[in-house]
Amino acid sequence: MLKHIVMWKLNNENAMQNSQKIKKLLENLYGKIPELKSIKVFQSITNSNYTSHDLILECEFNNFNELEIYQNHPLHQEVVAFIKENTNSRVCIEYEI
Repeated sequence: MLKHIVMWKLNNENAMQNSQKIKKLLENLYGKIPELKSIKVFQSITNSNYTSHDLILECEFNNFNELEIYQNHPLHQEVVAFIKENTNSRVCIEYEI
């Protein structure tokens, strides 16, 4: 099993509204992309300079091949476009469990 973790810092403009929208867009991918085994999206409870990131995505896949299929899926790419417009930093890690 493969974990895929991504964290974003949102642009200040409409941060809370965009955070909620990104969370919904990502969670709505579940069931539409078969390779996506689980997905959780967590939002920061504060909107301050003390928090290094505003959103965390945690997904599970059977293997790296399934992750690649997910990443290139057109529905995922639509979400990515919105995320890129509304964030200013991103960190990511994958690891096997």
